[in-house]
Amino acid sequence: LVEKIDISRLVVPGFAIGNFLDYNCVIANQGNIDKTVNATLEIVRGSGQQDLSSEVATDAIVYAGQVIERSARLDTSGMLGHRTVRLTVAYDAEGDAGVSTPQEVVEERSVWFIPWWLFIGAAALLGVLAIWLSWRQAAKSAARKAARRRAERLARRTTAQDNAADDADRVGPLR
Repeated sequence: LVEKIDISRLVVPGFAIGNFLDYNCVIANQGNIDKTVNATLEIVRGSGQQDLSSEVATDAIVYAGQVIERSARLDTSGMLGHRTVRLTVAYDAEGDAGVSTPQEVVEERSVWFIPWWLFIGAAALLGVLAIWLSWRQAAKSAARKAARRRAERLARRTTAQDNAADDADRVGPLR
């Protein structure tokens, strides 16, 4: 007898923007006997504190060589920051003399939760910053252009005065 339950796939986004987290998981029976499994999806903080728990499969039968797939959307309102999504699949493995021992298969994924208000606020702040930087660049460019024009006018005036003085020297005194 071969008893092997495995989590073939656990798909969650790396960034969850908004109030919901979509997930998809596949639990595979790679053994040759049918198994009854219980699967739980948990969202935990770095400190180990559990924020949310959801039953993915309760007393679900996974036939030998087959898989079960589950998808759902969890309400994650109020979550902000880094969390770990943990899928735990529990089943009883039959040991010697018919004694069953509980077994667990665990898969984890890292997720950053960003609520809509923070996402919109950050986007608005970046927009305002981009507009301010654009305005600042235009103001500096206009100031440089005005300074260049002033310098050119001053240079023209100085040249005109020098030319007038040269003309006066060439003509000589009036008699």
